[in-house]
Amino acid sequence: MYEIYQRLLDEKGLKNADVARATGISNMTLSDWKRGKSVPKSDKMRKIAEYLNVSVDYLMTGNEVEFIVETAKKDVLLAAIPSR
Repeated sequence: MYEIYQRLLDEKGLKNADVARATGISNMTLSDWKRGKSVPKSDKMRKIAEYLNVSVDYLMTGNEVEFIVETAKKDVLLAAIPSR
């Protein structure tokens, strides 16, 4: 799971400190995750996923299917909202 997170950071040119600053999750928590001492709780995992613009499922498994479906649903809903 951490490998997926690290790959996303590398792809986006980010560091743990960037994620910590943006999400309010401590560097220590992220470091403990890296060392396998812990796994972020669901609320923190959601914040990390949102910041990295992926689903929690993708962050945990590398599976994009749900993220693609959810993104498509959001796009359809946004398209249905009349513009002013």
